[in-house]
Formats: sequence, C-alpha cells, structure tokens
Amino acid sequence: MADKNDVKKLERIKDGLENAEMYNKASPMTELVCSLFGEVFPPISAIKEGLDAYINNFQEKKKKEFCDIILSDTSHITSDKVQDITFIIELSRTIDVINRLAQNDKVAFIARLFKKEFMDTDKYDIDRYEEYLHRLDYLSLNEIKLLMDLYLYSQKNSKEYHAEWYDFKRLTAVKYRITEDEVVSIFAGLTMTGFCRESNMIFPSDREIENPIYVTEYFKKFAERILEF
Repeated sequence: MADKNDVKKLERIKDGLENAEMYNKASPMTELVCSLFGEVFPPISAIKEGLDAYINNFQEKKKKEFCDIILSDTSHITSDKVQDITFIIELSRTIDVINRLAQNDKVAFIARLFKKEFMDTDKYDIDRYEEYLHRLDYLSLNEIKLLMDLYLYSQKNSKEYHAEWYDFKRLTAVKYRITEDEVVSIFAGLTMTGFCRESNMIFPSDREIENPIYVTEYFKKFAERILEF
C-alpha cells in the first residue's frame, strides 16, 4: 500500500514540474501574443496581466484533471517509484504534452494512459507508452472520436466488414455533419497511424467500389488504456 509520504513526494514532483514549465509570472504564450500583436493593437500591453492569469488558469485546470485521475488510486505508489528516473522523465514528458493542448478534452485520455502504464503497475513498457502518447498528441480530438466510434460500433455489430462499414459511414456523416466522402478521406489518412486499415477485399456492390476500413488490434489495445468501460 502507498505511504502518505510517497504520495506527497509525487505531488511535490508534480508541483515542481508545473512551476518549471508554465507558472512563470509572465507566461511565454502571453509574451508571444504581445510581441506579435503589440504594434497592431497597442493597448494589448494593458491586458497582459489578464492574459497571464487566464492562460495560467487554463493550464492549472488541465493539470488538476490529470492529477486527479492519476492519483485516484495510490495503492501502487512507492518510494522507489517516485524516485525512479524513468517515471519522473515520463511524467515530465506527459505534462509537457498537456501544456500544449489547446483544449481539455484529451487530458482524460492522457491521464488514463499514464495511470495504466505507470501508476497501476511496477513494470513499465516505455516504448508502448511513448508511441501511444505521441498519437494522442498528434491526432485531433475528432480523429480520436471517429476511431473510437468505429471501434465501439464494430463491438456491437456482427455484420460483415462491408455492410458494417457502409452503415457506419452513413451514420457518422450525419453525426458529424460531413459527407460520406469526407468520412472515407479522414479514415484513409488515419491508416498511417496503424490504428485502422483497409480490408483489401472487394465486395459486390451497386455503388462505387471501396475498401471497408476497420480498426486494428493495435488500436484496440490503445483504446483499452484510454477509455473508461
């Protein structure tokens, strides 16, 4: 079981990383905004403090959500873990990714991934974690949602790939208010991640021939780490 001192050590590490990264009195992002638009909008310097406060508050909310999730179960936190250099570096790397997020929606995914890979076990798979973290950083929220939708849809259906794909494509176009061609284009791009793949099977059809797309086992393992079932 976790010792209270071990939990406090982890929280101190987290606080130190936050202070080092983003909690300067003048946020680097605020400095950038002021330097870019100061001449065009001279009064912008007058609201610099307000921008700092807003940005720091935004960063604080993201980090609080992350920490609330990873510290929801402290049974695996030990002195060895919070002093382990690999653990500390990966925590720092993860917080850096969270700092760069323009919205909060992916924070829970990242936090669950970190919790599964580092907090719920004492055996780390660093390569796997960094691959998944990179994809969470790289993919848009909509792309992640579309992959999740296809995964969950396929879990609930027993149709053949082509029938499942045609139905999914139609429903997804309505849900996201895009065309079916756009659905196909988005997933065609996502095949580069290894999370989905074209079936390379030709099915009889009275419509334009296309290869149905399905999520891979690689994505299913990823989904198990970032979803709450």
